[in-house]
Amino acid sequence: MSIWLKLIIGLAAACALFLGVCYVVLSGDETPPDVSDLLLEHRDIPTEENAYAQLTLLAAETSDPYAAIDTEIYAKLQSMSSGETEWDDVLVSEILANTDDLWPAIRRILEAPESQSPTINAYSDLLPEVSPMRNVFRLASLKATQLGVNGNSSESAALIGDIMLLGQRVENSRGCLITWLTGCAGRSFGYQAIKDIEQNKGFDNSTRLRLIALLDSARPAPSGLDDAFKNEFRVFSNEWQRLHEQTHKDRLSALKSLNVPPGFRYGSWLPLTFKLNKTRRLHADYLRKMMAYNADRDIKTMIQSNESGRFFAEVKGKLYNPENIIGRIFSTITIPTYQALITTRYNSESTISATQALLAVRAYQHDHDGALPETLDILVPRYLPAVPLDYYDREPIRYSPEFRAIWSLGRKGEYTVASADQPADEGEVDLRIP
Repeated sequence: MSIWLKLIIGLAAACALFLGVCYVVLSGDETPPDVSDLLLEHRDIPTEENAYAQLTLLAAETSDPYAAIDTEIYAKLQSMSSGETEWDDVLVSEILANTDDLWPAIRRILEAPESQSPTINAYSDLLPEVSPMRNVFRLASLKATQLGVNGNSSESAALIGDIMLLGQRVENSRGCLITWLTGCAGRSFGYQAIKDIEQNKGFDNSTRLRLIALLDSARPAPSGLDDAFKNEFRVFSNEWQRLHEQTHKDRLSALKSLNVPPGFRYGSWLPLTFKLNKTRRLHADYLRKMMAYNADRDIKTMIQSNESGRFFAEVKGKLYNPENIIGRIFSTITIPTYQALITTRYNSESTISATQALLAVRAYQHDHDGALPETLDILVPRYLPAVPLDYYDREPIRYSPEFRAIWSLGRKGEYTVASADQPADEGEVDLRIP
C-alpha cells in the first residue's frame, strides 16, 4: 500500500472520528429546564362550589333559539340593537320565551366561591360546553337590552353586571386559552347590551353612574390570561414528551399531520434533530417575557419590544441547520402568538374605557339639554373618577364631540375616526354617541 493511500485512509478515518465526536456533542440535549414558575395545579372542586361546572350544566339545559332564526330576522335584530329600526318587543319576547328561569340561575352560579374549568392535556381534548355557554351569554344580553329599552334600568343594569361577572368567572377559571377567550366573549355581551340600550332609549343617570363602577370591577385580570398560558405550556410539554417517546413510525405520522417537510420527517430519528429540553426551555423563556407584557403594560410597548418577532426568528433559525430542527418546526406550528392574545386583553380594557366614556357623555347630555362636553376632562369628577385610558398606549381614550365618536387606536395603533360620516368599524373599539 502506497504512502499516499495510507495518508488518505488516515485522513478519512480522522475526519470520520472528528465528525462522529461532533455529532455526539451536538446531539446532546440541555439539562431539563426549571419551569416550576409555569406550573399550575388543577383543583378538584365540588360542582356546588364551582361556578364553571354549574354554568356548564345550565348551558347544556338551555335551548338555542338563535339556531332557528333566519338571516332576515337576525339582520332585523342587529338593526334594532343599533337603533336604526324601531324596537320590536314582540319579536324579542318570542326569542326569549321559556327563559325566565335563566336569570335567577345565573345569579345562583355567581354565588359559587370557586371556578375551575376541566384540565386539557392534549390538542385532541375537547370543550363541548363552550358553544352552549356563548348561547347563555347572548340570551342574557338580549334580555338585559329588552329590560333597558323598556325602561327597567335598574333590572337591566343588574343583569348586565351579572353577565360581566359571569364572563369574568369563566375567564379566571384556570383553564386553557379557549376557556379564557370564551370568558372574554361572554363579558363583551355585557358591553354590547350597554351600547345597544344607549342607542335606543338609554339609561337614567343614576344607572349610568352605577354601570361605570360595575365596568371597572369587570376589567380582565392579567392572572386569568397568565393561567391560560401556563395551561397551554403544560399541553405543549405533554405533546413534546409524546413526540419524544414515539416510535419512528408514529413520529413520522405525527410530523406528517403537521405538514413537516419529508426530509426533516425522515431524519427525525436522529437525536440531533429533536431536543426535548431545549425546545421546552426556548418556549418557557419566551412565555415568561410575554407574561411580563401582560402585566400593567400596553399594546404599543409590547409591539415596540418585538419579543414575538425575535422569538420566532430564533426558533426558525436556518432551515439547513439540522440542530433541533424538529423541535423548532414543531414550536413554530404549535406555539400560539401570545402577543395577539395579550393584545386581545388590552383591547378588552379599551372597550371598557370607551363604554365608561359613552355612559358619562350620555349622562352629561342628559344634564345639559343634549349638549356634548368639549373634552372628557370636563366629566371628572362628577361623572367619571378619571378619564378612562386607551390601552394601546395608556393615553386617554380618544373622543371627538364634532364626530360624536369615542374610540381606541386599536390593535396596531393605526385606527382613528376622521369624520362624522365614517361608519363605525365593528372590528375596532369605536362607539358612536346618539
